[in-house]
Amino acid sequence: MSAAAAAAAAAAGPSAGRATASDYPRFDPLPARQLEESSPSRAHGIDWKTELSYRKVTSGLVYSTACGQSFLKLTDFTAARAVTLFNRFYARCSFHTIDRWHIAPACILLASKIDNSPRTARDVATAFFVARCEKKHQHLIQRVYDPAWVAAQVALVVEAERAVLFALNFDLLVDIPGSWILPALRALGLPLPQQGREPRGASEAAALDLVRKTYSLLAAVHSSRDAVLLHVTHAAADVGKAALLMTVMLTDYPLPLPAGSCFADHVGSPAGTLAEICERLRGCFAADTPGSKITAEAARARALLRAAAPPAPAAAPAAADGGGGAAGGEPAAARPQGGGSEAAAAAADAAVAAAAAEAAPLADSPPTAHDSASSHAATAGTALASRKRGREDGGSGGGGSGAAAEGGAPAAKQQHLQQQQQQQQQQQTRAV
Repeated sequence: MSAAAAAAAAAAGPSAGRATASDYPRFDPLPARQLEESSPSRAHGIDWKTELSYRKVTSGLVYSTACGQSFLKLTDFTAARAVTLFNRFYARCSFHTIDRWHIAPACILLASKIDNSPRTARDVATAFFVARCEKKHQHLIQRVYDPAWVAAQVALVVEAERAVLFALNFDLLVDIPGSWILPALRALGLPLPQQGREPRGASEAAALDLVRKTYSLLAAVHSSRDAVLLHVTHAAADVGKAALLMTVMLTDYPLPLPAGSCFADHVGSPAGTLAEICERLRGCFAADTPGSKITAEAARARALLRAAAPPAPAAAPAAADGGGGAAGGEPAAARPQGGGSEAAAAAADAAVAAAAAEAAPLADSPPTAHDSASSHAATAGTALASRKRGREDGGSGGGGSGAAAEGGAPAAKQQHLQQQQQQQQQQQTRAV
């Protein structure tokens, strides 16, 4: 059956009249067992192993043609979208009905239009044919120089594009697993460098290396026999998150998960789904590599591993005096208490009284001019020291200590005046 006849059959649908939305509903992920048992290709004698081989070879060729060495120069996301469209189409149609070598370039053409980077049907048909014949049939590449042959190929690709649109019911909303990587890592607070800027520091370089290895793993999905079914059996978001989990396990990268949470809780995907996808992602690795040894049980355990709480801060060392002491280690009696002003005033009064007692003349010896001058100097020095102490106490927090020290100065002056009067009386007595 030609591509035009297949497109008409797809448009007709199961009903006899015009196709309706119920004939071809929106595409939902299919279980792998259901696809293996009831794939449309089974009705035409194509077994499951052969179908997997068709999907693997053609998907890898679609990806390499779109973003490989060909002159199309499409992005990785556009190539992944084309691969997804191809596998979705053959989940609803048989490989026997329409030639896969026509559907594959049609999916590339359609994906380029979806991503607003359209390529012409002539360029797509030519690039895909060259990529197909590059390894085993290089002698056929000269056909691209025949205008009539190229025109015929372009017509077949355009008809196949219509068949894809009708088979998928114009459902062109195709998510890409790689589009979920950066949002998931930014939500974790990883220090990712800005686009177009070189990483600064070891932390940004390690995070960027994690992203690149995850993208490399997703690129290998398109050419893996076991993993290629992930385009139709699981949601793109779960595939991207499972690839990130597997890369974290391989690189042992310490994800900054919140305390008490696990990877499955943070990304919002069930641990069983992530483990099932990781089991299929093992097919992207060689038999003797660490990636091929990651089992579904190990992936599930890693997805459910709870992040430990941060360590508690160390307690402050006890004071040397054993009490509620300060850092200086001074005794409690020497530190000012709540009533510091009263204690400072009492200490100032006691100091003034002691100084006055030492400066007072003895009762049995008459005062002399030297004694009077010494007494006057001692009293003045005591008063000055009291004022200075009062200012220091007032500046260190004793609210009324400065006032109390100032109050001691008039008392010393009055005592000095009394001593001068006594000296004058004694001098008058001697004169008489």
